[in-house]
Amino acid sequence: MRAIIHVVSTFPPYQSGMGNVALNISLELINRGYRVKVITPLLKKRGDTNSDYIIDERLEIIRPIPMLRYGNAMLIPSLYNWIKRYREDIVIHMHYPFYLSDWLINLASRLKNPPSYILTYHLDSQGKSILDLFFKGYDYTIGSELISNASWITVSSLDYIRYSRLRHIFRRNMHKVVEVPLGVDIDRFRPDIDGSVVRERYGIEPDDKVVLFVGALDRAHWFKGVEYLIKAAGKIRRKDVKWLIVGEGELRSYYEGLSSKMGVAESIIFAGWVSNESLPLFYAASDLLVLPSINMGEAFGLVLLESMASGKPVVASYLPGVRTVIDHGKDGFLVRPRDVDGLSRTIRFIVENLDMAREMGNRARKKMVEKYSWKAVVDRLVEIYNTLI
Repeated sequence: MRAIIHVVSTFPPYQSGMGNVALNISLELINRGYRVKVITPLLKKRGDTNSDYIIDERLEIIRPIPMLRYGNAMLIPSLYNWIKRYREDIVIHMHYPFYLSDWLINLASRLKNPPSYILTYHLDSQGKSILDLFFKGYDYTIGSELISNASWITVSSLDYIRYSRLRHIFRRNMHKVVEVPLGVDIDRFRPDIDGSVVRERYGIEPDDKVVLFVGALDRAHWFKGVEYLIKAAGKIRRKDVKWLIVGEGELRSYYEGLSSKMGVAESIIFAGWVSNESLPLFYAASDLLVLPSINMGEAFGLVLLESMASGKPVVASYLPGVRTVIDHGKDGFLVRPRDVDGLSRTIRFIVENLDMAREMGNRARKKMVEKYSWKAVVDRLVEIYNTLI
């Protein structure tokens, strides 16, 4: 049997939604008897303990060192050689974007006869000023070519690509576009987990209501809309409502300052980075999760799935892709991006109606089990792989 090779710009132990998607797909494939390799850059210095992090002994992880790196854009010339080495024995599954290096995969794939690769289009990258111009220029040129040359293209939702900056390219290639939603580990994220240890750690009383946010606090994820969540906290101002923010990054100090400015610093807990092993406990400690993203840098919202699988209702911005996850009023609520008043009203409504919230959480859990388990996701992918094996 040929190996499935995932090529992705970030991968655990570095926290990344794209990397976690590749990881969970890989582990599910291994459990089904597939040989799986992951090619992903080494982002730490040699000798760093994270570099030797063992995820599963059955999973071969190849970590070439980038020659040039700027954020998650990196040039890795050796990537071409790795693909060339395995070209007769692999199905290439590329995760886009992988700026500066994904064109090497396209080049190497042409050595196969016939050339083939699967491309998962995760999102339209969002930046500010010059960086945004780079993202758009790259997507319109190299990204368009990668989509056109791919054997198959998977997207987390057709809704998202209808509004993507490359929607005209997708329209010309719809015959090979397949909707494959992201998945969630329904065994790790469950409603029966006891989150009291997290509440005790941060001095949260048993009767307090906990509003959770999970996401990076760095400049690359400025679109997560954390400032709007903090402003909503400033409007609610209830001592029995605690705001638990999980994530780390250089914008944390700015958000902490904003919390003080809004007069809610005592109610907002910045938990920092949390390990994947501990993350289910934070969902268990919460009453709801909020994803207040402001633009299409958010394409789906993996944290929504994790919260819903944990039996918690969610509040998210009404954005393409994100809105496909939630049945408004049944297992969560959708609000307009940047609408602080709407966001605060919705959160207040949930914390004042916890019986209703628990019913919504039960419906959310049921939907995750039926539609969004990694098993269901990989079932779809295997059908695609089989056309190329």
